[in-house]
Amino acid sequence: MIAGDAAFHAKATTGGGILSGFEAAACAASSIASHYKEKKEISEYAKKLQPLYKDLNMHWKIRSYLNTLGYEKIDRLFEKAKNAGIEDFLGKEGDMDKPSKFLGKIWLKPKLWPLLPEFLKM
Repeated sequence: MIAGDAAFHAKATTGGGILSGFEAAACAASSIASHYKEKKEISEYAKKLQPLYKDLNMHWKIRSYLNTLGYEKIDRLFEKAKNAGIEDFLGKEGDMDKPSKFLGKIWLKPKLWPLLPEFLKM
């Protein structure tokens, strides 16, 4: 089993990976303990990583989309997001490690709807 940077458990948006590495390590430890204590398959590790992979995949989609934009378009996108009130939203709902916790909530904020075309491109 590998975890952390060695297993590509880093966020594509920021390059960070300390928390995702800890999460993967916890999954590995739990899988090893279950294997010895309860005779569960060691392959449970891969199943336990699925929530982490969901978020890492979202980070990859965000990074891939931003890579298609030039600096001017990125600046306009962030200006549009700021004008729509994204800072308040992220202050309350945001989690820079787990975008799956807040991206769906954007749909519930009408003043953020002008950003939806950008999110749909990801």
